[in-house]
Amino acid sequence: MSGWQNSDRSRDVRKRWEGVRRQEKDLHGQLQPTPRPPHSDTPQHTPGGGGNDGAEALGLGCIAIAVVFVLAVFGVAIAFIGAILGVWG
Repeated sequence: MSGWQNSDRSRDVRKRWEGVRRQEKDLHGQLQPTPRPPHSDTPQHTPGGGGNDGAEALGLGCIAIAVVFVLAVFGVAIAFIGAILGVWG
């Protein structure tokens, strides 16, 4: 046996394939799907809140950034016009 066959990576792959081979079979010899635990990482609905509060907050944040950007552009434009009128006025 050479060194690469005893590495940690090959051992992990071998264990994974052994787990696949050990899946339970039904009466006809067909592989049964592995039962999965209920998804606990899905967001839970809280009373008074929607399911996609994060997306809603992201949308409101984008709108707020856009409003601030537009106000900044108008502020720079007004200051520029004021400077020109101040020089010539």
